[in-house]
Amino acid sequence: MNNNNFNYFNDTHTHELLGNTTIDDKHNHRIALISSKPIVVSGGHIHEVASNTGYDDGHIHQIRIRSGLQIPITNNKHIHLVSGRTTLDNGHIHNVEIASLLE
Repeated sequence: MNNNNFNYFNDTHTHELLGNTTIDDKHNHRIALISSKPIVVSGGHIHEVASNTGYDDGHIHQIRIRSGLQIPITNNKHIHLVSGRTTLDNGHIHNVEIASLLE
C-alpha cells in the first residue's frame, strides 16, 4: 500500500483509543478518548490526542500527544501508535504507550 495515496482513508475519520498509563507513584490511570481528524504530513497523516486521564488516586493528568504515522493493517484499514507523557500532577508524570483502534 502506498502511504502517500490519501484516497484510501476518509479525511474526516477519527480513532478511538483505550488503555492505561504506566504505573507511577503506585498507581496508573485509564485513558479513553477520540482522536482529532487527520493531520496530513509527509508520508501520510497523524492525529492529535488530547484529553484527561481517569480520576485515580485523587487526581487527573492531561494528555496532549500527536500520534505516529498510519500503520496499514488490512482492507485499507490502519492504526496509529501513540507514545508520550502526561502532565506533571500530584508530583509525578505517567508514560503513555497505546495503539489506536481501527479506523
